[in-house]
Amino acid sequence: MKKIFPLALIFAALAVFSVSCSTKYDASPQVPGKDTTRNPFQGDFTATINGVQFTADTKYFTDQSHDNIRSISISGVQDNYDKDPTTNKTIVITIPDYTGPHAYAVDGGFSGGATATYIVMDSGVVTTYMAKPNDTLSVVNITNGGDKWEGTFNLVVAPNGTGDDDNYTITNGSFSIPK
Repeated sequence: MKKIFPLALIFAALAVFSVSCSTKYDASPQVPGKDTTRNPFQGDFTATINGVQFTADTKYFTDQSHDNIRSISISGVQDNYDKDPTTNKTIVITIPDYTGPHAYAVDGGFSGGATATYIVMDSGVVTTYMAKPNDTLSVVNITNGGDKWEGTFNLVVAPNGTGDDDNYTITNGSFSIPK
């Protein structure tokens, strides 16, 4: 009897443990009265930068209106492999006059277009590359602005958004970020 009781306790603990771990984790439960902050790990934000895969670990968006002008910003941050907070890469896409899902030319934010920035932080040193305005390869296409932000993008970025040296070509960009 003395050996059966400890074994029964072990099996009961294993049963409770397996039941408690079998439910699906909900990263953003909708509980009344609780914090409704969006989890920045949800969604997808990927691109290819000069042939190297970019996959954002955290994804963010803002959606603001001021004087009947709606502005959105969508960004993805790829952490360094060792999670060093002083080393990461970020892509930020901004549409200062958002008018709904459709293609936006990258024109520096003029004429209803978009702006984009590629930020490289290496050991705390920040280098910013801006999308070259009116480059025929640069476009942001918003395909869904409903329950999630979805779209694609291609960009050519350069220091200060000008010049032909030290450019990055960002292709096959896509994002799907729940609101």
